[in-house]
Amino acid sequence: MANEAKLVKQVFKDYESRGHILDSEITNVNIFKKSNKLSIDLKSNTKIQIGEKLEFEYYLKSRFRVQEVEINIDVKEEIGGKKTKSEKGEEKQEEITPMIIGNKKAKISEKTIKIKDVNMDSGRVVVCGKIIKQELKGLKTRKLSFDDKCI
Repeated sequence: MANEAKLVKQVFKDYESRGHILDSEITNVNIFKKSNKLSIDLKSNTKIQIGEKLEFEYYLKSRFRVQEVEINIDVKEEIGGKKTKSEKGEEKQEEITPMIIGNKKAKISEKTIKIKDVNMDSGRVVVCGKIIKQELKGLKTRKLSFDDKCI
């Protein structure tokens, strides 16, 4: 009997989300008892926003009562931009621009500088880096807040 791929919405029926993560295919799940960690691999046809990923991570932590959750997402979507039609009917390629977490429509055109070159007189600057840790925190208003630590 061949293993049939299951979607997130089929396995985690009690998880509610409005994003694309529900349509992702689960390829692998591991639970590590000694380190109290859960690892899950997903395959998606569309990009998953960081907020969706963090909400799902929070859900998995509370459901399985683990300390750490690692979610790996393999996105099949073509990198390089979306094809859109202009007013004249011509097809054009939309460029992908860097994004600020929480503002998916931000188009950054300024030159990036190294974090070590930022000082009190720099004013508004653009830095580029990787997010190395993300935390999801509950607020008194029962909303979720994301605390990102970047390098």
